[in-house]
Amino acid sequence: MATEKQNLQDVFLNHVRKNKVPVTIFLINGVKLQGVISSFDNFCLLLRRDGHVQLVYKHAVSTVMPSAAVRLYDPAADEQGAAAPAGGERGERSFERGPPDRAYERAAERGADRDRGHDRS
Repeated sequence: MATEKQNLQDVFLNHVRKNKVPVTIFLINGVKLQGVISSFDNFCLLLRRDGHVQLVYKHAVSTVMPSAAVRLYDPAADEQGAAAPAGGERGERSFERGPPDRAYERAAERGADRDRGHDRS
């Protein structure tokens, strides 16, 4: 089966939904919401807390912060060159370019090299 690219937002939201990870959602107007994401689509999230449900439009969301560490990829799969799922169920796949934090580190290294007068481009 061919490896299909997955939307990082959907992978992240599906992970916290399936594992019932409590999240803090910061809106662009500064409001802080807390709860568990029970459902989501392209435009909104359903956030559940204390038996109540809120419909939150994604365009109003600034940040979604999980209360626990979230592992979306399997680093062992990157070493083996295979796209093995991290979460297992519903076909979650590892990211083709490795963990996102390495991408930030590489970009920071390139920026630091440019600042020192070295260009790796």
